[in-house]
Amino acid sequence: MQQVSLKRIPNYLKARSPQGLRRLMLLNNAKGSAFYEYVNISPVLEGTVLYWYAWYYKDVDNSDITDLESDAPDTGATNG
Repeated sequence: MQQVSLKRIPNYLKARSPQGLRRLMLLNNAKGSAFYEYVNISPVLEGTVLYWYAWYYKDVDNSDITDLESDAPDTGATNG
């Protein structure tokens, strides 16, 4: 059973290919020193470019909250 946390929010990774997305997943796990369960992995056509998205849940810490508060509403970030 998944543990409930008020600081757990959905995040995403975005790449131009399935291989690139897989690479981002591995790097994301290494960066966070954690295993994230990626869900809803899907291709999305944006204009004429196909992107691959993978969503995962992560508990945010105080530095993440500060970063989110300082961001514009839609930054176009590739690592949600």
